[in-house]
Amino acid sequence: MYALTNKSILSIAIAMAVSTSAYANDNQIEEITVTAKPTSYANNVIEPAMLDQQTTVSSVLSVIDNLPGISINEGDAFGGDDWSTTITMRGFSIDSNQQQLGMTVDGIPNGGSNYGGGAKANRYLDTENLATVEVGQGTSDIKSASLEALGGTFNFVSKAPSLDKSTTFAYTSGSHDATRYYVKHETGTIFDNTQAYVSYSQTDTSRWIGSGSNGGKDNQHAELKFVTTLTDLTMTGRLSYDDVSETNYNSVSLAQFEQTPEWDQLTWNWTGVPHYDQMFAEGWGTLRENTLAYLKFEYALSPTSLITVSPYYHNNSGRGDWIPPYLTTPVDENGNPTTEGGTNAGSYGFVDSAGNALAPNEGCTASLSWPWESGPGLNPACYDDTAIPVMSYRHTHYKKDRLGVTANYQATFGMHDIEAGFWYEQSDRDESRDWHKVINASIYHHFDSTPYWTQYKNTFETDTLKWYAQDSMALGDFMLNLGVKKYLVDIEKYDHY
Repeated sequence: MYALTNKSILSIAIAMAVSTSAYANDNQIEEITVTAKPTSYANNVIEPAMLDQQTTVSSVLSVIDNLPGISINEGDAFGGDDWSTTITMRGFSIDSNQQQLGMTVDGIPNGGSNYGGGAKANRYLDTENLATVEVGQGTSDIKSASLEALGGTFNFVSKAPSLDKSTTFAYTSGSHDATRYYVKHETGTIFDNTQAYVSYSQTDTSRWIGSGSNGGKDNQHAELKFVTTLTDLTMTGRLSYDDVSETNYNSVSLAQFEQTPEWDQLTWNWTGVPHYDQMFAEGWGTLRENTLAYLKFEYALSPTSLITVSPYYHNNSGRGDWIPPYLTTPVDENGNPTTEGGTNAGSYGFVDSAGNALAPNEGCTASLSWPWESGPGLNPACYDDTAIPVMSYRHTHYKKDRLGVTANYQATFGMHDIEAGFWYEQSDRDESRDWHKVINASIYHHFDSTPYWTQYKNTFETDTLKWYAQDSMALGDFMLNLGVKKYLVDIEKYDHY
């Protein structure tokens, strides 16, 4: 008599599956899947029933909201605004200011989850193509390819292509002009060893706050994936493309929420008064394009050892918008007017017919209490009727290129599960901010395409190398993990001005 371990149970299950399939008719058994991942740290895995609880219009982030200790907060039910999205797990957060949780897609690093040049999993994966999410609570997942995995990691796993050929069309509609078109084609088995699929979706929603012209989300998304199985080698390739334009939801204080729970302090009607129109919803925007591609090579060195190598490439570009109710006066270090770099020597909200900046009428101290950019300089009552209001359209541009590779070796020797590998990535990130003049602030926020001031332009070059090794020893009912990992991160900043 002997005790069965997790490994022996798995071996018996595989042996039974193989022996059964050898005698079964192909029409009786289509697919057998045996999955096991013993871990000795806090972890959760999304089950298919949990995926069914979410609508297809929802982002893939929403599916982990049902897990204990995790809270997902998005501006609307569809995840229609990255700016307002926050993820919290056991006190650690991802929001517009913090990145304390790691995120990967099929084990491939996402390039950061922050608003300024990062991308969460919803930029890479449609809900219909999500198989599961592996959640590691804490820092015990030693191979996670992330620089933000202080409080845990989320690995979003995409579906494998089907063995059967099929084409799926889906249409979803909802309140607040929510519509979604989705199509997916499965090739089935081709070339005797390959399965693949390609999908495309178009999602549109309006902001649920307000009415009329108040912005929303316009999202186009495409994915392609293939799996090719050879004798001892499995090759997987995946490509995703996402192009989205989002109107933001503003953050409010607790007092503001208690006063008006269904208003985020943004407006949806253009008034022609810049002081109020700085809160016009359509002037608060997030535009992003993301392309992520990887190839994964899994080679079975023996029945108990596997090596995996995954090169990848990611391109991110876009901008964030806001409409300040004034024009700036940029000057260089000598106090001379400039269009690049320097500092803002002052701002003005009204000009005369010749375009010259005007000061408030003498003795006028009247200010407008809402919103935050206030003061007598922005109050129309402090100027003659001939004064012309002016505004800026401020763009913050983001661009990132990442090229990297992950490698992992796994082997079992008796009671020892050995795992070792590395992650290397070279990343170039550009960030700049320019100010455009609104052509006629009394009519709308249409702006001059040529900026009157580029405030800053920075380039960041980052080289990341992580290596790790771990031995997991099964001592009866006791699991002992011994591991080590090392990050070598080199960051260089170049200020163009």
